[in-house]
Amino acid sequence: MNDKFVAREWNDLCHRVTRTASRLGRRFDRSDHFGQEAHDFCALAPPESYPELLLRVREATELAKTWQAPLPSCGRLSENSIDEALDESFPASDPPAWTASMV
Repeated sequence: MNDKFVAREWNDLCHRVTRTASRLGRRFDRSDHFGQEAHDFCALAPPESYPELLLRVREATELAKTWQAPLPSCGRLSENSIDEALDESFPASDPPAWTASMV
């Protein structure tokens, strides 16, 4: 790999993927599985160019999304429940209107 920027970014990406696998693995009691997937990802041949690096970033994102799949079953709020809570808080969530007028 000749491009120092791409090399540095690849190393940083591998560090982030490994750290994310560790944190989410502990959270879902799947450290070994997530850790192995992170190791396999980082064992790929380093990208040679910036466009190739961007493809690897995309792959890392997709991998991390699979690790977060258990989140909804762990009490994470759905969009519908968030929308409902926002609707129920109206008008308390809206500040009063201020107008520049003289009486």
